[in-house]
Amino acid sequence: MPPHTTRILPPYALLLAIALMFLLHKLLPLVSIEEKGLRVAGWCLIVCGLAVDSWIALWFQRQGTTILPFRDSSQLVTTGLYRYSRNPIYVSMVVVLVGVVLALGSVGPLLAIPLFIAWINRRVILVEEAMLRERFGAEYEAYCRRVRRWV
Repeated sequence: MPPHTTRILPPYALLLAIALMFLLHKLLPLVSIEEKGLRVAGWCLIVCGLAVDSWIALWFQRQGTTILPFRDSSQLVTTGLYRYSRNPIYVSMVVVLVGVVLALGSVGPLLAIPLFIAWINRRVILVEEAMLRERFGAEYEAYCRRVRRWV
C-alpha cells in the first residue's frame, strides 16, 4: 500500500459513515420525515446498493482481478457497470448512504454523505487512479476519457 493512502478500506469507511449518520440522527434531528413510503424506499436503496456491491465483487472474480483497493490489478475492467462509471462500487455505497438517510427519516444524517464522498475521492480514488495509470498507461487514459469518475 502506498504510504500516502489511508489504512481504512472503503467498506469500513461506509460503516463509519453509517455510524456517523446514526449519531447525527440523534444529535441533529433538524427535520423528521414521518412518511412510511420514504422509509421503505430507503431500505430498498440500502438493499439495492449492497446487492450491486456484491454483484461487482463477483464480476471482478470472474474477470480474474482483485477488488481490493491499493492492490495491483491484473486486468483493467471496463465492462458491466464499469461502462458507465469508473467507480460503481463507490456510487453504490453512496446509494446505501442515501437509503440510510431515508430509512432514518431525518435530514441531519445527510451531512455524512459529502464527507464520505470527499474522503473516498481524496484517500481512495485518486490513489487507485494513479496506480491504474501506472499499470495500464494509455489504455487507462482512454478509458478515463470515455467514462466519468462517478456518474
